[in-house]
Amino acid sequence: VGIKEFIPKIEGKFKHISLPYAISFMTNEDRYNYLKEQQNKISAVLNQLDACGISVKTSQNGWMALDLYAMDELTDPLPNGGHLCDSVPSGYADTLQHILRLLQKQVDNFNYDLATTTKGCDGENKTINSLKAVSLNYPVLHNIRLESSADLNYSAETDTIVITDRAIFLIETKNYGGNGDIITVSNDGRWTLYDGHKQKTRNLTNPYKQVSDHIFFIKKFFEEHNIKIDLPIVPIIAIANDDVDIKLETTDIMGKVLRADLIGTYILQYIESTPSKTTKKTMSLIDKVLKEEKLPPKQYKVIDYCENIKTVCIALVELFELWQEDNNQALIIKEKERQKRKEERQKRKEEQERKAFEEQQKALLKAFEKRQREIQEAKDLEELEKIKQEEQAKEKAEEEKMNKILAVAEGVGFLMRFFGLIE
Repeated sequence: VGIKEFIPKIEGKFKHISLPYAISFMTNEDRYNYLKEQQNKISAVLNQLDACGISVKTSQNGWMALDLYAMDELTDPLPNGGHLCDSVPSGYADTLQHILRLLQKQVDNFNYDLATTTKGCDGENKTINSLKAVSLNYPVLHNIRLESSADLNYSAETDTIVITDRAIFLIETKNYGGNGDIITVSNDGRWTLYDGHKQKTRNLTNPYKQVSDHIFFIKKFFEEHNIKIDLPIVPIIAIANDDVDIKLETTDIMGKVLRADLIGTYILQYIESTPSKTTKKTMSLIDKVLKEEKLPPKQYKVIDYCENIKTVCIALVELFELWQEDNNQALIIKEKERQKRKEERQKRKEEQERKAFEEQQKALLKAFEKRQREIQEAKDLEELEKIKQEEQAKEKAEEEKMNKILAVAEGVGFLMRFFGLIE
């Protein structure tokens, strides 16, 4: 049903939807808490779309996905061809798809930010718990961000620093990959992620490069603060995901690559197998300087996806209400047309029935007349047969009579000859 006068309602207003895109900056931990809070709000907003035929499903890991069964029903092919969009007032189907794509993109962006932030926090917590499990009696610092006095535009943030009298351990935690994935470290230092079928997924950021930069930076930091130490700096890369396999193609690498839950045990074994190389006074000085000179934790950009999604949902609900209003009018027109077609069909049916009845009557009359003729013809034939039989009986009687006369004549002649009355 084409209702062109309704199209201007949706062409301009819904062609471009301006999103707030409110941006703030916060630490990784605050960002995680903020996104978890937003997740509940976004879920509540999306649940309001159920009346529009759109529901939201949340997986166990918190990933939200739109179930667009309403749109599916509109685009599903019908048995006789076409689809339900054909009965929707012009323009709504395309506009609905446009808004749904925008909504899905915002939800996907939020899902990605939440997933990456959660994965990072989970990985760092795993390293922290591993260190707590072995009860190290040494200073353990987290998220130490330092800057060089020579270059105030550059800073380095180390996930975890453990200060002992045997060594200083710089720990960088990575939560790469998913279940069944393989992390490969090649001879040239490249880190690559493969899936369970050994198909390359992506290149990973090289944590060795990151850790080596941190070692250089912290040494320079100690020099700038006149701290002389003879302690080795031991880099450790902690892989927090237990579901990935680690494949080292070379042993010529700096530092150790360990599972995050083994970090505490490794440091404890290192301490037990290595003699002391400095005093507690030096350790306390390092701990004090790092805590005093560290910068506030790095701030990460956070988008208020909840407001973006709410804006899109408001437009979607408004469009749905317009569609319902216009569709109701379309249904009224459609019902009138359906009723008109029904009446026309009824008239055609009655006309066809009348014609069929007339044809039937004609056929019956024709058959009756034919039967009458056949009966009359049969009677005529029977009468003719009767007359024929009577004539044949007459002829036979005449013939018999003639035969009798001839027989009598022959008898009379015989007698006359016998008596000599005739020759």
